[in-house]
Amino acid sequence: MGIGASVPQQQQLQSTAMSKVSKLVSGLITQNPVMVFSKSYCPYCTRAKSELTKRKIAFKAVELDNTKDGGDIQAYLQQLTTQRTVPNIFANGHHIGGCDDTLDKLASGKFQQLLAGKKGPFVVVEKPAPAKEESGTESERTDTSATTPVPQPEGKTSAAAPVAQPEGKGKAVAESKTATPPVEQSPAKGTANVFPPAA
Repeated sequence: MGIGASVPQQQQLQSTAMSKVSKLVSGLITQNPVMVFSKSYCPYCTRAKSELTKRKIAFKAVELDNTKDGGDIQAYLQQLTTQRTVPNIFANGHHIGGCDDTLDKLASGKFQQLLAGKKGPFVVVEKPAPAKEESGTESERTDTSATTPVPQPEGKTSAAAPVAQPEGKGKAVAESKTATPPVEQSPAKGTANVFPPAA
């Protein structure tokens, strides 16, 4: 019974470890234009890295034999690319392959094209957060009366209650202040209904 109980725990630990490795590998491929998964003693890895250096192409190399999770990384790369061997090389999120593939693509210029072109399928794009650009309800977002001057019809402004224009930036607000009609009005306009004309 004790053995049976530990199997799910082991599977959970393995799943957690692979999740950690997958995040690590995805991050390395995404953050580095040229990513080389290598082993320090591998002559094919040395040759591929030398060719990249000779062509002045910067790269990040992870030596799997000198890395704590090297075996797990190599196993995950096999799942990801179906390639078990090293070097395992990526350019701009595109899987290049091993040493021979890299040398061929460098010689043909395909490597450089991939490096300068669109991101490849192995680049992990962060999912955007839910849209929270604006706060408040839709009516609050569309209500601009607090910041936009409201034009007043002629004859409705009285001396007792002048309309306050909001302070703001821009030429439009300044023009609206200068374009406001004077407070004093002729009897023929706004006051005709209040005081009848003399007979």
